[in-house]
This record gives sequence, structure tokens and C-alpha cells, in this order.
Amino acid sequence: MRSVLEADAAAADAIRAAELAKKFAQQAKPPPPDPRTGPAFELLRRGEGSALARISPRRNRWPDLQRIDERVAEIDQRQARASAELQDTRERRQGADARYQLALADGLAAGQPGDRPVSEVGRLEERIAALEAEIAAHDLVRERVLEERVAFVVQSRKALVRDVEKELEERRSRCLELLDELEHARDDLIALAQTGAWARLYPSETLTAAPPFAGAIVGARLKVQERHLPGLKSQLPAASVYALLRADVDHCASAITVEQAAAAEGQTTSALTGREASWAGRAEDHARDRAEKAERIADYIKEWGVVPREY
Repeated sequence: MRSVLEADAAAADAIRAAELAKKFAQQAKPPPPDPRTGPAFELLRRGEGSALARISPRRNRWPDLQRIDERVAEIDQRQARASAELQDTRERRQGADARYQLALADGLAAGQPGDRPVSEVGRLEERIAALEAEIAAHDLVRERVLEERVAFVVQSRKALVRDVEKELEERRSRCLELLDELEHARDDLIALAQTGAWARLYPSETLTAAPPFAGAIVGARLKVQERHLPGLKSQLPAASVYALLRADVDHCASAITVEQAAAAEGQTTSALTGREASWAGRAEDHARDRAEKAERIADYIKEWGVVPREY
């Protein structure tokens, strides 16, 4: 009897475990789609997305990709030459009949009915057909090379990303080092200027006072500041400017669009940003905008100690 009860309990536990596993499987989020299996890549494989396949990085740092791009450029140049010749040949074809008739009339008028001129029409039409076929062939060759370009990037994507990220971090660190050097060099300039004043004026009583606003950009001179930052009436503490530049370095090191970030992570833009796109004019949108504006004003006052002028 006991063994039967134990068997029943084990069976019940197995059923509950299976139900929990099924529940967790249903609740689990699917992994982000592989871009290599997406419709865009399929379009490229069929040669229907050549415009997308031609998109190039701002810095092409990979020799293999450079060689592929050089092949595409050569195809473009050959096709451009064929297109220019085709246009010229078509223009000549348009006037070929008139030229033939005129030459024929001149021969008849000169009393030479047996010595007829040769028409260019056949030769020109044959050349037009050959050039049209050549231009179409260049399109096919280019599509094949672009498909090769897409395949190279997809297959090498991890290595390309690692290569860029490595140098990106190096450049980011270098920018921060340069800002540190600049900040220290600015302090040295101020110290040297004051030392020069000491050398010229010692033991004058004027040396008992330090220069005002040395910690502000351009000594808080509004006229100089407005020349470069029109509309900004508040003085800029040098330390805050350097902090802003350091924040800008971090921004530049990750400067991509929201759409690009969402595509890279396999998410929607709304999921990435935490907000849905909204129509202008709704009351809740205006309320959200006012709240965000108030938050920005509060941050500005906390940072600078004054109310921003535009508000």
C-alpha cells in the first residue's frame, strides 16, 4: 500500500513539474532575431536592396572591405563610360536618317545616282544594343559584388565590432587624457600670468589681490562669451565646462540613433526608450512635456545657480 501511495505522489510531482516547465516556457521571451535571416538580408541576396548594400562606414578601416569597394567603384566607372557613349550614340542615331537623306540628295544633285552613300543607321543601332546589354551586365556584376560585400560583413561582424570597439575605447581614453592635460595646462597659464605680474610689480600692494573670475571661462567676460555662445548670459565655471566636455566624450563614443541601437539589440524603439511615439496636441503629451521641461529647469538651476534665460 505504501509503495502505491509513493508512486502516486511521484507521478503527481512529475505532472506539476511538467506544468511549471510549460508555464515558464510560455512566459520566456524569445531571443532577438538574427539579422542574417531577416527580410532585409534576403532582399540583398536577391539583388533588390543594392542601395542598402552600398551603405559604407564613415571610416573604412578594413582592407578586405576596401578591396570590395574598389571593385564596385571600377564597375561604376565602366558603366558610367558606357552610359555616356550610349547617350552620344543615341543622339547620333536620331540624326542619322536626316544625314543619310541629305547625303543621298547631294549625290543625286551632283549627277551621281550610282554612287550612293552608306547609312549609319544599322551600325548605330547595333552599337546601341551592345551598349544597353553592357550596362545591364554591369548591373548584374555589381549586384554579385554587393552580395559578396554583405556576406563578408555578416560573416566577419564579430571581428569587425571587436576591432572598432577596441580603438573606440582607446580614442575615448585619449580624449579624456587630453582634457585632463588641457585643464592642468589652463591652471598653469593662470599661475604663470600671476607669476609674471609678481615679477613685474613686486613688492607692489596690488599683488595682494588675486584676479577675479579666474575660475570662469574667459574671466566671465560676457562680450567674449556671447561671441561664441550667443544668448547665454550666465558665467561658465571652467570646471563645469570640462565636466561637460568629458560627458560629451562619453556621448560621442556612443553616438548612434535610437533606431540603430534598437536594431542592434533586436528591440523596438519604444521598448528601448521606454516611451511610445505620441501624436502632438494630446493633453497627456503636454503634461509630460511640462514635467520634462520643469525637470530640465531644476537641473539647470542646481548646476548654475540661476534660472536659465530662455525661461
